[in-house]
Amino acid sequence: MGLSPATFFTVLALALVVYHVASGLFGSSDRMREREEESQPLPLSVQLGEITEEELKQYDGTDPKKPLLMAIKG
Repeated sequence: MGLSPATFFTVLALALVVYHVASGLFGSSDRMREREEESQPLPLSVQLGEITEEELKQYDGTDPKKPLLMAIKG
């Protein structure tokens, strides 16, 4: 004999609730870390004025210690 439809759907609902609660407990640290990273303010933009193309090439993003600079209007 199998389960009655009411019992089957009750067990299914309980399994979904247990899964949801367990995934919330064990997966919450990743989501919290993502939220903390998102909440950090971005650095302010800086205007340097005139800079040569050769000087600008040093700040192309390949060196993680140097900021990324971009030229606007030329």
